[in-house]
Amino acid sequence: GRPALPAVLVSTTIDTCPMMVYFGQELGERGMDTEGFSGRNGRTTIFDYWSVDTICRWRDGGTFSGRELNDGERDLQRQYARLLHIARDERAISEGDFFDLMYANPHTEGFNPHRQYAFLRKYKNELLIIVANFDERDTQVAVNIPTHAFDYFHLPELQSVEATELLTGTTITLTLSPEGPIILNLPGYSGIIVKIEIALPLVQQTTINVVH
Repeated sequence: GRPALPAVLVSTTIDTCPMMVYFGQELGERGMDTEGFSGRNGRTTIFDYWSVDTICRWRDGGTFSGRELNDGERDLQRQYARLLHIARDERAISEGDFFDLMYANPHTEGFNPHRQYAFLRKYKNELLIIVANFDERDTQVAVNIPTHAFDYFHLPELQSVEATELLTGTTITLTLSPEGPIILNLPGYSGIIVKIEIALPLVQQTTINVVH
């Protein structure tokens, strides 16, 4: 199930609509049983009365302990849960605007548009930089954010800003500028969601004295 993670990341975060997870998808269900109306074709059946292997092992006799799952299945389930919680809780995803970054990131030494996909989501002062790596290899990518994005989202240039990687909870420091790319390290079949909270400018208050 790991090669599906970058596609799930993009599908979950690219729009404001809900994300549907298929039965057993979050456990890496392979669908390799021989059901009554189909063979071992890598798909679970929708026509037969049948059980799904990973779901049965996760259910564990109604206790839902997950004791029968292997380490890979448990890790995949945790990653799905984390991603779906982010999609629910981050208003930049559930309510925010979208900006595609692919036109500003052609094929270079630091970015392969056939293997990586990048875009922005923004809500009020919260900016998300989302990059998916469809390559099986660990990759260091250089993501350009064009001037148009800064103008469109009214973003300030920040020479050194602390950001949070939401999938891992780690803190990173980066430069937010159209003059140079953001360098990010992505494991194979993975993605990254970088959240930057931008300080809003103070609004100067003006006192008006009304003379009666």
